[in-house]
Amino acid sequence: RLPHDLLLLSELRHFQSEYDTSPPSVNLQLDVQLLGADQQPVASTSFAIRERATSTGIPDVVSAFGSATDRLTEQLASWLITNAPN
Repeated sequence: RLPHDLLLLSELRHFQSEYDTSPPSVNLQLDVQLLGADQQPVASTSFAIRERATSTGIPDVVSAFGSATDRLTEQLASWLITNAPN
């Protein structure tokens, strides 16, 4: 369980599909900073996820965004548990 007096700041740097390859890939980057109750930084990191779509079709690209977002969420949750002060 995480302490309730933490603040997570985030900046979504990339949320895009890239068509320089076939099939295209999805690129996500999220920068985060965890602040303690005193508003001082506790930890910070950047998550970068790349997921290749299974085809150039819009439904497959949307699915790749979904998979990439799921992976990002899992990594963020794990990072929070590891870096949150007790």
